[in-house]
Amino acid sequence: MEKKFLSFFALLPLLGLLSSCSFYGLFPDRFVDSPPYDTLEKAAPSEVSSYNLAKNQGRGGLLPKGDQRTLVLPVAFSDYTFSDQELRNLEIAFNGEPEETGYWESVSSFYEKSSFGQLHLHSDIAPVYTVEDTANGYMSKSAHSGRRSLDLMKEAVAHFAEEGGDTDLYDNDGDGYIDGLYVIYAAPSYMSEAGKGLNSEFWAFTYWDTFAETGDQAVGNAYVFASVKFMEAGIKGIDAHTYIHETGHLLGLEDYYNYDLLNNNLSVNAKYRHYCPTGGFDMMDYNITDHNVATKWLLGWNSPYVVTSDLSFPLRVELNSSLLGGDFIAIPSIEEDYNGTPFGEYLILELYEPDGLNYLDANYSYLGYPSAYKTPGLKIFHADFRLYQRSGNLYGKELTDPTVEDVTRYDGQPHSVRYVIGASNTPSSSLKAGYRQLHLLESSGELTFDKLNNGAYPTGNEGTLFKAKEGRDYFDMDKFSPFFENGTKFNNGKEFGYILTVESLGYDEEGSLKAIIEIDKE
Repeated sequence: MEKKFLSFFALLPLLGLLSSCSFYGLFPDRFVDSPPYDTLEKAAPSEVSSYNLAKNQGRGGLLPKGDQRTLVLPVAFSDYTFSDQELRNLEIAFNGEPEETGYWESVSSFYEKSSFGQLHLHSDIAPVYTVEDTANGYMSKSAHSGRRSLDLMKEAVAHFAEEGGDTDLYDNDGDGYIDGLYVIYAAPSYMSEAGKGLNSEFWAFTYWDTFAETGDQAVGNAYVFASVKFMEAGIKGIDAHTYIHETGHLLGLEDYYNYDLLNNNLSVNAKYRHYCPTGGFDMMDYNITDHNVATKWLLGWNSPYVVTSDLSFPLRVELNSSLLGGDFIAIPSIEEDYNGTPFGEYLILELYEPDGLNYLDANYSYLGYPSAYKTPGLKIFHADFRLYQRSGNLYGKELTDPTVEDVTRYDGQPHSVRYVIGASNTPSSSLKAGYRQLHLLESSGELTFDKLNNGAYPTGNEGTLFKAKEGRDYFDMDKFSPFFENGTKFNNGKEFGYILTVESLGYDEEGSLKAIIEIDKE
């Protein structure tokens, strides 16, 4: 899952970046306390996660919870080597505290916070493996395994084992594969000024050796391939944004940006080709901010308050900031029952706050790319995480009642039937071009994410957030029909059936961000 930007960054002033600032008092929006509220029931945690899907596809990867040990393999070439400082910085980028990076979070500290203390990553930095060839010389040879970086990963893992390294330490789930593997090369990215002329595989991506055969020791399968230079984006500090994004892929997540737009795929109708469904503002899109609540639900880190049609309407519910345990509301179609997992179709309501893991990217932006939202507000996503059978490139029937047993029933053969999320933010990869996996709606009701190329959005694009303000305070399917492939119906062909109104949104007297949302049947 290749990333679209990695090398050109703004000079970012560091004043105030290391403190966690409260935004209470900085914005005019104030929470209006007007009880009584209705109480929604919080769903039990889902037993099925994106990890199960990754395993189902033979891709392996990191468990989303518990103590997970990962392996970083630095790889040098005859013309590109590591300095002692770069190796020290790698240790900090993966395992350090924010005060050590001098910039933001390390991979470990980000996921400790993003998972609400449920995922504890530690990465061992292996001794450098040096290839007896130039970077271009090595990468330009014919690939033995379908991708030259995959050949390099295998060589580096074998060298690590030959030198006495125990790869079993990194097989956290006992399936015979290293779960979290990072091949960090000393060369620059081919897109950077310093990397001009380098092989185009010198980029940042996550890849899988789905034909890997297990042996006496754990072998490589899922791996990140990235330059050591990517952590220099912080200018005066150590920047782990790229490694954090790629770790999301090791956890089973997909990119939320649109590959067809990136690659100008002319075979896809322009109606879909130019669409950027999450607007860039997400860790799995532009590499910025925290993961959104729907993504965390896929990882099993939180669970929703669920609206079901048997409740008494209208409902008036209070929603806390998503920074508080990942609180959010999930609303399936009025015609459907909640299946107990993320793997259905929903509207997702997240109360966004430009603090915590969102703070840096809300206030400082990469050169040529927008910063995230600077003000609090309600994000409304249309999530289509429905699972379908897939064999090769052919989709089969929908799995309407997902269980762990179903989605892990993979026999390791390349054309086995397996379950995948049918919708994708890349139209050419989607079950249907207009079915988006995760779609951030714009409070104006007007499409802008379908017209602008990557990086062209106004900084922050604050008009996307829902507020307790006229014109930006409600959702119904008539107003937002342009955002849905089936107009006033969900992708599943069923009526959504609800109207949402933001009655109040802001900070209370204790400085806590809250919103009151009225939910009524149409």
